[in-house]
Amino acid sequence: MKKILVIQLCRIGDILMTGPLLRGLRREHPSAEISLMVMDTFAVTPLPAHLYDRLVPFPVNRLATMLARKDAGWEPALDELRLVVKGLGTVPFDLVVNLTHTDMSGLITSLVPARKRVGLVARADRRKGIDSPWMTYLRATARSRDYTCFHLVDLFSWTAGVGRDAAGLEIDIAPEDHVWADAYLAEHELVGKPVIAVQLGASQESKQWPAERFAALVDALNPALGEILLVGSPGERPLGDVFLASVKRPVVSSIGDSSLRQLAALLQRSRVLVTNDTGPMHIATAVGTRVVDLSSGRVCAHETGPYGDGHVVIEPEMACYPCSLDSECHHFACRTAVTPTDAAAVVRYALGDGPVPSITGARVLQTRRAGPAGRIEFQPIGSTLTIKDAVRGAAAEVWEASLQAPPRVGDGWKDGVDLAEQAAGGDAAERDGLSRQLEAVAIEAETTAARARALPKASPAKLQGLAAEVHASLEKLLAIGESSRATHTLVTHLRHEIDSIAAADLSAMARAQAAAYAATAARARGLAARLEVLTAP
Repeated sequence: MKKILVIQLCRIGDILMTGPLLRGLRREHPSAEISLMVMDTFAVTPLPAHLYDRLVPFPVNRLATMLARKDAGWEPALDELRLVVKGLGTVPFDLVVNLTHTDMSGLITSLVPARKRVGLVARADRRKGIDSPWMTYLRATARSRDYTCFHLVDLFSWTAGVGRDAAGLEIDIAPEDHVWADAYLAEHELVGKPVIAVQLGASQESKQWPAERFAALVDALNPALGEILLVGSPGERPLGDVFLASVKRPVVSSIGDSSLRQLAALLQRSRVLVTNDTGPMHIATAVGTRVVDLSSGRVCAHETGPYGDGHVVIEPEMACYPCSLDSECHHFACRTAVTPTDAAAVVRYALGDGPVPSITGARVLQTRRAGPAGRIEFQPIGSTLTIKDAVRGAAAEVWEASLQAPPRVGDGWKDGVDLAEQAAGGDAAERDGLSRQLEAVAIEAETTAARARALPKASPAKLQGLAAEVHASLEKLLAIGESSRATHTLVTHLRHEIDSIAAADLSAMARAQAAAYAATAARARGLAARLEVLTAP
């Protein structure tokens, strides 16, 4: 019997976004034993039990406490880690999939006995490596997230080598949770009435629309559209107090009253969830409730937005949005870029009560399926497509083809309108400048591929100089990437590929490097060609 381990040491939203990967593994390996490792904080996972056979809680809090003690050293934490790995058994896993980009997860992935590992790993020489083209892509987008073109749900599935089906996220709701939700709505006289759920909180303040603005948004909605139900965790009660002090219409607050599964049952009974990018947003998509996502801060909807067809996102139109993952914001201007009145117009559109609004300071995006792999794409609506939209659409096609995304499987697919049918001419000067940068990347990468192929045949006298030329070319490519975020992912992906090569000798190393440079050149030329089509007048 096959054994598979999936390591997901992130928050509840990421755990829910792992569901389609697990479903794909179950579909393609029906007799395999699938283990899922999560942080012990989320050991009561809302994922349906049929998606995995064994849940492995990882003692993240205990390890953090051990590492924080300066008098104890790191040895106790390492002993604890060894106990976790020992608890997994001595029989090697056929596949370990690491979805978490932390040093700890890489160390676990390397320590667990396995025949195949994908994702971040710790090499025997203490170097980090990424044994997955899709996780390499994700790592490469960390500083150019405004150009990222794949949702985490799709990246997770492709990392495990499984194709996407037409279904979305899943969550387990017990019969007693439905009973509780019905009783709660009856207690607050909401049975039979349309309900608009509102989530005020988020994991970080920078990702959180101000509570007073939520209140103004709600007041701008026609009461006939639905009763307002606040949802959230106990820690979000202060936000609820701010909201209730500002709002002018009647509101029912369930903040802190429900468990995770009870919250899912409440959201299933709601017309729409108006929310920040946070765990309940993914719960809503899992139960089939439409989402209006008010993105801000480090949130990149194209990467972590509501997954499924027909959800709506309000994306601030600012040069610094979304924040880079390693940046620190001191103004939070994106949280006030959209007026409550404009946001209310988007909610009305999502409810079918108005046209697509054209709003100031932001754009409205809507989810749709696209491409042979069935990826989720966030399509701008009610506004002209930009060069950035064209770059993102072209890049998605190029990366899908070059990294060989598994084709979609099963029935139930409903594709949206192709980007090429909507694309405007765009700024010709901007497009031409980007085309020149892409050609520069292609030429330099092709030249370097040839140099790398020549390394094994070089004489000892010429070897050092040729190797220096290869290194200098990588530095030149990285400089091009720094000058344009549209090319940044291309060359950063190349750098991570080069850094992750584990070769036994010079010949193997040279072949791997030559292949990486040649692939980069092909992607640059492919992106330029597709961009030309999408931006043609």
